[in-house]
Amino acid sequence: MATTSLVAAARVDRTIRTVRGLRVILDADLARLYKVDTRTLVQAVKRNISRFPADFMIELTAGEAANLRSQSVISSSRHGGRRTAPYAFTEQGVAMLSSVLHSRRAIRAQRDQRADGAAEGRAQADRISAMRPAALLLAALAAAACGGRSTAVRHAVERAATAMGSDLRLTAWTDDDGSANRAFDAVVAEFERLDALMSVWRAGSDVVRINAAAGERAVPVSAEVREALRAARQVSEWTGGKFDVTFGALSDIWKFDYQNQDDSVPAPDAIRARLPLVDYRAIEIDDRAGTVFARRKGMRVHLGGIGKGYAVERAVGILRRAGLHDFLVQAGGDLYVAGQKDGRPWRLGIADPRRPDRTFATIELSDSTFSTSGDYSRAFVKDGVRYHHILDPATGQPARGCRSVTIVADSPLVADGLSTGVFVLGPEAGMALIERLPNVEGVIVSAGNEVIVSSGLKAKVAIVAAPTDAP
Repeated sequence: MATTSLVAAARVDRTIRTVRGLRVILDADLARLYKVDTRTLVQAVKRNISRFPADFMIELTAGEAANLRSQSVISSSRHGGRRTAPYAFTEQGVAMLSSVLHSRRAIRAQRDQRADGAAEGRAQADRISAMRPAALLLAALAAAACGGRSTAVRHAVERAATAMGSDLRLTAWTDDDGSANRAFDAVVAEFERLDALMSVWRAGSDVVRINAAAGERAVPVSAEVREALRAARQVSEWTGGKFDVTFGALSDIWKFDYQNQDDSVPAPDAIRARLPLVDYRAIEIDDRAGTVFARRKGMRVHLGGIGKGYAVERAVGILRRAGLHDFLVQAGGDLYVAGQKDGRPWRLGIADPRRPDRTFATIELSDSTFSTSGDYSRAFVKDGVRYHHILDPATGQPARGCRSVTIVADSPLVADGLSTGVFVLGPEAGMALIERLPNVEGVIVSAGNEVIVSSGLKAKVAIVAAPTDAP
């Protein structure tokens, strides 16, 4: 392939500021390196189309223009017999440029490489130095249009939604936007389906029906709800009852759900009256009959401490079955990462409990879950005292030993329940449990702002700043 001669017009300078700092050389080797599958790119990235204006102007050789025009990448030719002339990119062409933008990591690998023996090449690179990122994108585009076998550019495909009362974030590192987005559609639908089964706020859900029949009769429920309740029972056993899905009996006097939060502190007598209704051992699960029975009238199951972990686990299965290998699923504080992000493990941050918009520690993970429970989510401060939604089943009061607990494990379902249970256990007993369980690690920020890291993570967690010390 001959060296591609592309010179960006004046408008380009305004559009490339978001990628300023990339240094490249436009030569034949680079053009070959960035061959791009046109069909894949055209389908890929409509969401980034705002990065480049539709009348983005370039200069191409007549032969290159013909190839691009034949694929509906540029508008009608005006070359008038000259070797170069301006062309306007169509929406399709802009989408292709946007997709190539995602190859930034590969671009960085080429930074500062220049052809020492080619004076003409150096002069050409100097001419476009102010517009290097755009020139590289155009080189890749032209390579795609000029034919031959090619490889699509892997990049991040993302989706954001709201599910189970939390923000849902999906990211896949892939070269197939269509497959990723179809898989994302299925994940969002699965979250919605599970919420309809598990929510205490949706009329007719399995959990609502269990609670309505408490003390009276067993209720037929889905296999998913029975599975989540069985996992919850296991975590309850591990934590000596400090994790307990029947804390729902307290949830109408402690109002922390977004549907009813009113920042009120219930009277101690009202709390004590509900404590006999908090007992995970009074939940009977009959898989043969397909039923669940809460034995005491007034009991209320609430899957808020484990439901999102269950949904994340289901989402992981959907994405793997769709052929995705490198992805992230995050629902509130529950997160799973698979494979790698752009060729390296996913780097995740642990939020500072008193400044949740910043991180105090980072960790790199692959094929692992990462679940955090903290006293800063669904919380309020009244008369100098912090009240939050993680209740101690023994007292009915917010647990006071920790500020946050992050669990790293294989299973999102287990990690979700454990992060809550360890939080209630407190830093000493909680870390002892983490050290006993196989394939479970953790990071605890105690009520005294001490950071405690499990033995298996000491070499992996980087503390970037001490957590903020505040009430």
